[in-house]
Amino acid sequence: MSNCRSDEYYIEQDKRIMNTINKEYLHKLLQEGTVDIVFTKVNGERREMKATLNPGNIPEDKMPKQQVLNEYDESPIKPRKENPNVLRVFDEEKQEWRSFRLDSVTEVNGEEKKVLTE
Repeated sequence: MSNCRSDEYYIEQDKRIMNTINKEYLHKLLQEGTVDIVFTKVNGERREMKATLNPGNIPEDKMPKQQVLNEYDESPIKPRKENPNVLRVFDEEKQEWRSFRLDSVTEVNGEEKKVLTE
């Protein structure tokens, strides 16, 4: 005879696992093509985005520059420090680069998801 309480616990654990995606896998999906992402902006507003990191989906003039030079003496400008909890992606609808906090993601490709950052 099974313990009903432990069955409920395992069902709840399975739901939590199914509703998560790790940062590396999300990055891989973005490199492969377009990903529909829904997240909550800092101001609490819900935001939907068609995001990508696939070079074939990004116009050439919007591609990141390999090295940025100081306009005054042409010395290389240090790249800004990357925040591991923020992902920078290309928004295909706005045709601009956008960033969002990984912990603010609520949906990936129409499925409720939470991004694991560790």
